[in-house]
Amino acid sequence: MVLTSLPTTNVNAKTNESVTKAVLNVSESDIEETTYTEATTIGEFTLNASSDKSIVVDKSDAKVIDGFTFEKRIKLSGSGSTSVRNIAYTANSEATMTVYAMSGKNSEDRKLVLADKIGTVVGEQTAYGAKIDKQIYNIPAAGTYYLYSANSGINIYYISVESVAEDKGNVDNSEGSESNGTDNSEGTDSSESTESSESTDATITEDENGDIVVSNSTQFLAALNAVKPGHAIKMTAGTYNFDKTILIDEANSGSEGAMKTVKAVDGEVIIDFAGMGYTGSETDKSNRGIVLDGSYWHFYGITIKNAADNGMLLSGDHNIIEMCVFEGNHDTGLQISRYNTNYDAISEWPTNKLIKN
Repeated sequence: MVLTSLPTTNVNAKTNESVTKAVLNVSESDIEETTYTEATTIGEFTLNASSDKSIVVDKSDAKVIDGFTFEKRIKLSGSGSTSVRNIAYTANSEATMTVYAMSGKNSEDRKLVLADKIGTVVGEQTAYGAKIDKQIYNIPAAGTYYLYSANSGINIYYISVESVAEDKGNVDNSEGSESNGTDNSEGTDSSESTESSESTDATITEDENGDIVVSNSTQFLAALNAVKPGHAIKMTAGTYNFDKTILIDEANSGSEGAMKTVKAVDGEVIIDFAGMGYTGSETDKSNRGIVLDGSYWHFYGITIKNAADNGMLLSGDHNIIEMCVFEGNHDTGLQISRYNTNYDAISEWPTNKLIKN
């Protein structure tokens, strides 16, 4: 059995919140000093570059701030966008991003932008030419976000993303236990189990086949980003509770002949979005349960219920939804449509779906 490494996750015993932190300290990373002309993943972050909009990693004069000494940098060597010459990060929830950066030109201040996948700017701050500075950006919701320069070169020395989520990610395994004919209640205090740190434990393991086995909601979110093409996320029986949309990003895809699979094992699996609440307001219209914007995914034997809008929006390509149940959602249980509203051409809309029961 192989243990999969993930960002650091801790549980605050007083508030029962899980804190997940992803860090890219360029000086301490093993990233190669070179010119990047294609997408390159470094831990939880991705450098998106091309031949005409490259990103450079090289040594720099020592920069000292807040107890850090930075001697290596990522050079965004010109303006970027959400398409290219950016640093991308996919968040599973609302989070805070911390960046240490400065302008690539001593005499000129420049703008560093954080935007979501459809180009909406969620933060913009000044990278000073005269000094390195600390910047804080608020990530408002789950999704992929892109850090880039609005006009010209900016040097990035450090990025961290910290997400704090209330313990609403516990799994009620009582329903799944009944389906197996097994009573797991003996010797267990249910009031203690819902407050256990196990319910926010993001550690995931791979079985002998390279598939990921999960037993709580926090693990499930982590597994969605960790599962490899051709492998599966095996959800053990129970109810997985969520209060926010789960986004499987367009960049998170399997491939032809190597799909990413999510399937129930050992009994009934329910993904329950009752924690969203439903008020009938305009806000509810964007509160879908799962947005499957990635391609080559296969969901098998899962019940998705109680979302404030669609149970699932199916917007990627070449996906299979098999033997799944949608119930109690406040709009269409399963809807096929685009997610990125900038996709105007029919060729950009979702294609090749199989819904099978």
